[in-house]
Amino acid sequence: MIDRRRERGDLLLQQATTERQLHQRLMTLPGQVATQLMEMKSTYGVFAAWDASEIAMLLLAEKNVTPKQSQKDDSPIVTMDDFTIEQTHYNAKASQGILYAELRMFGSPDKGYTITNHLKKTSEGVLGKKQTEQGKPLLALLEQKVHDALQAAGWRVVGTSTGGKDIWKKRESE
Repeated sequence: MIDRRRERGDLLLQQATTERQLHQRLMTLPGQVATQLMEMKSTYGVFAAWDASEIAMLLLAEKNVTPKQSQKDDSPIVTMDDFTIEQTHYNAKASQGILYAELRMFGSPDKGYTITNHLKKTSEGVLGKKQTEQGKPLLALLEQKVHDALQAAGWRVVGTSTGGKDIWKKRESE
């Protein structure tokens, strides 16, 4: 029994590590490829998406295209947690060029979850006024995609927090 728990724990750790590495790799791949890999992850799991990303990297290497060079399409790369799985927090991220937007959702199934957002640079330093303006559409895109994903997963707004943020709950947890 203990061996099965240990094996399950090892598998969960390996899956979490692979998911982190996959998200880092997706930031370097063209937007269309990253989107397809995220769909693959949702359908077939993180290990299948990782294997497919290995193939994508090999194909890019054969064409002598580095991942950084492949970012010519400049479309945002959006990644987000699976909102159908119950967790204490959820994350979503969109990157485009040197900017990335991040949404975090904290709470509990009983009390509901609130969303916070951040706009940051991929490099060191503080965002300037111009970069902040350039990042607003990226943040709005990410917020819309997260709201759409939440609604598709059966979430809805049930109220407003004291700070004025929407409180989200899954329908079956009420």
